[in-house]
Amino acid sequence: MKVLPAITPELEQWIKQQPMFFNATAPLGGQAHVNLSPRGLDSLRVIDPNQVAILDLTGSGNETAAHLLENGRITIMFCAFNGDPMILRLYGEGEVILPGDEDEDWADLRGLFAADLPGVRQIFRVLVTRVQTSCGYGVPLMDFVDQRDRLAIGRPKKVRPILLNTKKRKTAGVSTALPARLQINCALCWFIVRYVELTKLKSKNKPLPGNNFAFIHRSRNINELQCQKIVKYVKML
Repeated sequence: MKVLPAITPELEQWIKQQPMFFNATAPLGGQAHVNLSPRGLDSLRVIDPNQVAILDLTGSGNETAAHLLENGRITIMFCAFNGDPMILRLYGEGEVILPGDEDEDWADLRGLFAADLPGVRQIFRVLVTRVQTSCGYGVPLMDFVDQRDRLAIGRPKKVRPILLNTKKRKTAGVSTALPARLQINCALCWFIVRYVELTKLKSKNKPLPGNNFAFIHRSRNINELQCQKIVKYVKML
């Protein structure tokens, strides 16, 4: 095992050759789960020896963003599945940058990636504080065939720019609510489910929360008017 203070030019070139990587994050709560996400589609760039950017595409969840907004901790791991064995881990602190965040250099960071990648949701900019390599002798040899095209085929042509802020999940019986800045296209299904749940409660004459979507308002990133527009949009579906 070797620990370095920064990404060396040799490691940067090696990173460019890897077809996939993993990133891990976790909330501060001891009962909450650790999230681990596999990523491909050429979605990572080394900005400088102590900074990388991850282009986040629409998926089934947004746990990475929620955890980064809470505490910033993130670990990125690469494995050599062919050639000489090696595992590379990048430890650091990340931040979430959304489309339109010009003060946060969105345009410059987005320009580092291919323009035709589908379902772009946000960028995670990571300050790398520790670089660690290890042998990787236990990682199997595998042949890389190609990146999947399912995401490109399944993406809608238009993305609604409304930003949401809170996502509520139940995992292994533990309910957690962490802030996550989401675009309406990737959170809409969850809101529909939530709305249906509340409608069922109403039909059974069970008490509803004072504000059906009150939990959305807990952060500075959304206001009452935006919430009303979201609720109105969902009700029209």
